[in-house]
Amino acid sequence: KGFESDWLGTWLHFVGYEDFDFCYIGPKGSRTSEHADVLSTYSWSANIAGRKHWWLQPPNGTTHIFIDQGPRDVVFVPSDWIHSVSNIEDTCSINRNWFNACAIRRVYAHLLDRRKEVLLALGDDCRSRARSQQ
Repeated sequence: KGFESDWLGTWLHFVGYEDFDFCYIGPKGSRTSEHADVLSTYSWSANIAGRKHWWLQPPNGTTHIFIDQGPRDVVFVPSDWIHSVSNIEDTCSINRNWFNACAIRRVYAHLLDRRKEVLLALGDDCRSRARSQQ
Protein backbone atom coordinates (compact mmCIF):
# COMPACT_ATOMS: atom_id res chain seq x y z
CA LYS A 1 0.00 0.00 0.00
CA GLY A 2 1.07 3.58 -0.51
CA PHE A 3 2.67 3.22 -3.95
CA GLU A 4 -0.44 2.52 -6.03
CA SER A 5 -0.42 5.95 -7.67
CA ASP A 6 2.56 5.37 -9.96
CA TRP A 7 2.10 7.56 -13.02
CA LEU A 8 5.48 6.58 -14.51
CA GLY A 9 4.87 2.83 -14.26
CA THR A 10 1.31 3.17 -15.54
CA TRP A 11 2.41 5.15 -18.60
CA LEU A 12 5.36 2.87 -19.36
CA HIS A 13 3.13 -0.20 -19.25
CA PHE A 14 0.55 1.57 -21.44
CA VAL A 15 3.11 2.30 -24.18
CA GLY A 16 4.71 -1.14 -23.87
CA TYR A 17 7.98 -0.28 -22.14
CA GLU A 18 9.62 -1.79 -19.10
CA ASP A 19 9.18 0.09 -15.86
CA PHE A 20 11.86 1.36 -13.51
CA ASP A 21 12.07 -1.74 -11.28
CA PHE A 22 15.56 -2.95 -10.51
CA CYS A 23 17.28 -5.74 -8.62
CA TYR A 24 20.66 -4.61 -7.32
CA ILE A 25 23.21 -7.15 -6.15
CA GLY A 26 26.45 -5.79 -4.74
CA PRO A 27 29.44 -7.18 -2.87
CA LYS A 28 30.64 -5.84 0.45
CA GLY A 29 32.48 -2.54 -0.05
CA SER A 30 30.77 -1.57 -3.32
CA ARG A 31 28.99 1.78 -3.50
CA THR A 32 27.18 4.25 -5.71
CA SER A 33 28.45 7.74 -6.38
CA GLU A 34 26.41 10.73 -5.23
CA HIS A 35 23.42 11.18 -7.52
CA ALA A 36 19.76 12.17 -7.76
CA ASP A 37 17.42 9.65 -9.32
CA VAL A 38 16.38 9.56 -12.97
CA LEU A 39 13.72 12.05 -14.17
CA SER A 40 13.50 13.66 -10.69
CA THR A 41 11.48 10.63 -9.56
CA TYR A 42 10.98 9.23 -6.10
CA SER A 43 12.48 5.87 -5.34
CA TRP A 44 12.24 3.15 -2.77
CA SER A 45 14.69 0.41 -1.99
CA ALA A 46 13.66 -2.81 -0.21
CA ASN A 47 16.66 -4.68 1.11
CA ILE A 48 16.36 -8.45 0.77
CA ALA A 49 19.73 -9.45 2.22
CA GLY A 50 22.79 -7.72 3.61
CA ARG A 51 23.30 -4.26 5.07
CA LYS A 52 23.64 -0.85 3.41
CA HIS A 53 24.58 2.61 4.63
CA TRP A 54 22.74 5.54 3.01
CA TRP A 55 23.78 9.18 2.86
CA LEU A 56 20.98 11.56 1.76
CA GLN A 57 20.84 15.31 1.20
CA PRO A 58 17.69 17.32 0.40
CA PRO A 59 17.68 19.67 -2.61
CA ASN A 60 18.30 22.73 -0.41
CA GLY A 61 21.51 21.13 0.86
CA THR A 62 21.04 22.29 4.44
CA THR A 63 21.32 18.95 6.19
CA HIS A 64 22.42 15.33 5.74
CA ILE A 65 20.66 12.17 6.79
CA PHE A 66 22.35 8.84 7.42
CA ILE A 67 20.42 5.57 7.36
CA ASP A 68 21.60 2.03 8.07
CA GLN A 69 19.41 -0.39 6.10
CA GLY A 70 19.16 -4.03 7.06
CA PRO A 71 17.28 -6.99 5.61
CA ARG A 72 13.52 -6.32 5.16
CA ASP A 73 14.04 -2.55 5.64
CA VAL A 74 12.62 -0.17 3.01
CA VAL A 75 14.15 3.27 2.34
CA PHE A 76 12.18 6.01 0.57
CA VAL A 77 14.15 8.66 -1.37
CA PRO A 78 12.23 11.87 -2.15
CA SER A 79 12.41 13.56 -5.55
CA ASP A 80 15.73 15.32 -6.28
CA TRP A 81 17.43 14.23 -3.06
CA ILE A 82 21.11 13.56 -3.66
CA HIS A 83 22.23 10.27 -2.17
CA SER A 84 24.88 7.58 -2.18
CA VAL A 85 24.76 4.02 -0.88
CA SER A 86 27.57 1.83 0.48
CA ASN A 87 27.17 -1.91 0.86
CA ILE A 88 28.40 -2.87 4.33
CA GLU A 89 27.85 -6.55 3.50
CA ASP A 90 27.05 -8.48 0.32
CA THR A 91 23.57 -7.20 -0.52
CA CYS A 92 20.51 -7.77 -2.67
CA SER A 93 17.72 -5.20 -2.96
CA ILE A 94 14.64 -4.50 -5.05
CA ASN A 95 14.24 -0.86 -6.12
CA ARG A 96 11.70 1.21 -7.99
CA ASN A 97 11.62 4.73 -9.42
CA TRP A 98 8.16 6.31 -9.68
CA PHE A 99 6.22 9.53 -9.46
CA ASN A 100 2.67 10.72 -8.89
CA ALA A 101 0.83 14.04 -8.69
CA CYS A 102 2.99 15.22 -5.79
CA ALA A 103 6.17 15.20 -7.93
CA ILE A 104 4.76 16.12 -11.35
CA ARG A 105 6.09 19.70 -11.29
CA ARG A 106 9.64 18.51 -10.55
CA VAL A 107 9.47 15.80 -13.22
CA TYR A 108 8.09 18.24 -15.80
CA ALA A 109 10.79 20.83 -15.01
CA HIS A 110 13.45 18.12 -15.31
CA LEU A 111 12.14 17.02 -18.70
CA LEU A 112 12.14 20.63 -19.97
CA ASP A 113 15.73 21.11 -18.78
CA ARG A 114 16.83 17.88 -20.47
CA ARG A 115 15.05 18.92 -23.68
CA LYS A 116 17.10 22.12 -23.75
CA GLU A 117 20.32 20.14 -23.18
CA VAL A 118 19.45 17.70 -25.99
CA LEU A 119 18.60 20.52 -28.43
CA LEU A 120 21.90 22.27 -27.64
CA ALA A 121 23.85 19.04 -28.11
CA LEU A 122 22.08 18.33 -31.41
CA GLY A 123 22.82 21.86 -32.57
CA ASP A 124 26.50 21.51 -31.69
CA ASP A 125 26.66 18.13 -33.44
CA CYS A 126 24.98 19.48 -36.59
CA ARG A 127 27.31 22.50 -36.71
CA SER A 128 30.34 20.21 -36.33
CA ARG A 129 29.17 17.98 -39.18
CA ALA A 130 28.48 20.97 -41.43
CA ARG A 131 31.98 22.34 -40.78
CA SER A 132 33.60 18.96 -41.47
CA GLN A 133 31.74 18.62 -44.80
CA GLN A 134 32.91 22.02 -46.10
